[in-house]
Amino acid sequence: MKNIAQTRTNEDAEQFKRKLMMNKGKIFLSIEDTATLLLVEYRTVWRLVKSGKLTAGKVGAQWRIYSDDLFEFFRDCCRFQKESRKNQKNPLEKSGNTFTGTAGSPD
Repeated sequence: MKNIAQTRTNEDAEQFKRKLMMNKGKIFLSIEDTATLLLVEYRTVWRLVKSGKLTAGKVGAQWRIYSDDLFEFFRDCCRFQKESRKNQKNPLEKSGNTFTGTAGSPD
């Protein structure tokens, strides 16, 4: 049985893929198109490209991002966030004891 986090990650990825496919059938996207799709600033996409986290190629004076690379980047981000949530400890847990929410001294 799939856990809820895995199901949500798959739903997010599929929703993004549908959004990507509706982008007028473009295979290669400009940095502006990518920023619009991700709902982020142009500078954010540019930083991702410059850092190597998002693959892009320069054609003449223009940078282009292959739509499949963008989808893989997005899916990897979802996977990373899922793993980060899985590895976080419950902030209410201390020494293996879970906070019960009751006041008073222990018995």
